[in-house]
Amino acid sequence: MTLRGPAIALSLLTCGGFVGCATTNAAPDPWERANRGTFAFNEIADEWVVAPAARAWDFVLPDVVETGIDNFFENSRAPVDVFNNVLQGEFEEGYLQAWRFVLNTSFGIAGLIDVASMAAWPDHPEDFGLTLATWGVSHGPYLVLPVLGASSVRDTVGLGFDAGVASYSYFVPFYVPIAARAIDLLNQRAIFYEEIEQSREEAFDFYVFVRSAYLQNREHRLAGRPAGGTEETGPASQEEDDLYYFEDELEDDFEDEAD
Repeated sequence: MTLRGPAIALSLLTCGGFVGCATTNAAPDPWERANRGTFAFNEIADEWVVAPAARAWDFVLPDVVETGIDNFFENSRAPVDVFNNVLQGEFEEGYLQAWRFVLNTSFGIAGLIDVASMAAWPDHPEDFGLTLATWGVSHGPYLVLPVLGASSVRDTVGLGFDAGVASYSYFVPFYVPIAARAIDLLNQRAIFYEEIEQSREEAFDFYVFVRSAYLQNREHRLAGRPAGGTEETGPASQEEDDLYYFEDELEDDFEDEAD
């Protein structure tokens, strides 16, 4: 899942929408005091609103339905993926992503079934934050957004741009995209409920854990790109080595289940 995969789900959906207090070289955190305040607010919102709702959601809906909902929202973001692939000069990937959207929308019942993955069709999810990084734009300071959670200055700009690119938002009342986004986040919070709770319990400083997980995930997404791909990182600390990419691990689990 980029805001896909558990690392991003953790940072976004714990509302804090996945240790020590060192700041990684990847992104300075000069606004840590304000970020921690927002993080605390998000944690309270998660404890009293989001987590209970996610438990109820998970109790009522079978796993296959949750997966279908997740597939639907992933598919609905495909046009944004195509647009960003093209902006990055990845025309072949954009073409493949467009066909992925066509396959899942038609044969996958509006994307509820990920037919493209079943057919081993490649997936190239992108967002405008990654596009800006590819163009050489630094992410700037780390930033915690209310409700949405972990981000950076660059990625926050990217979120707004991607929202504007989503064409369906121009043809429905303003509250429909908001409600859809809330359902998407709630569904992902339910899917990754146990992983998030376990990480919260095991982390010495959950704020730093979420920050490191988010930044490492973004580094991982940019690895090997000609511009901005290294995210100006230095040697990884032991703290960073102890973290793991929830995204890769969970994607492997989903592939095993599909097989």
